[in-house]
Amino acid sequence: MTKLGDWLPELFGASSDALQILDHIHKSLGETVTLSMPNGIHMQLITVITGTFPISLSFQQGAKLPLFTTGIGIAQLATRNDEEIAKAVKRANRRATSAQHRVNLDELMIDVEATRTKGYFEAYNRVVPDTGAIAMALPGVSSESALVVAVGGLSDRIKKNEAKIIKEMRQAIRHYKSD
Repeated sequence: MTKLGDWLPELFGASSDALQILDHIHKSLGETVTLSMPNGIHMQLITVITGTFPISLSFQQGAKLPLFTTGIGIAQLATRNDEEIAKAVKRANRRATSAQHRVNLDELMIDVEATRTKGYFEAYNRVVPDTGAIAMALPGVSSESALVVAVGGLSDRIKKNEAKIIKEMRQAIRHYKSD
């Protein structure tokens, strides 16, 4: 049986070893590793490798998370130009059912600019309390289809190992880019 994550990376321009790279990151760090893609105003998890720690992040493959408020979403948005981001925010705000669901473009762009500068976005306590994640976009066919790899786990563990996580992810992505 083919899993969602087995064919989607290739469909969106990722090389066939994107999943091997996720596996390498997972084995190096032991944290939960995900590969996600944009899907409207969400990011959809197309591959999830759950961490090996007794307490690890656990998401279902295929789950959708918000585009504008998660680490994976902000890392993905950072691959787009400012005009594309503004259009996406405008569409999302037209659909918002309440003021609290509206996206503040100015605040979002602060995170997007920081991500563009650093090459990654670190997010803490955004989806699940006491958890954190570091997200980086992979090169894609176009900015709106760029895939994102993320490493997540307990906030304390991610913060403590942030430099190591970033180093491992960058090495894996450099390998990925060179294929």
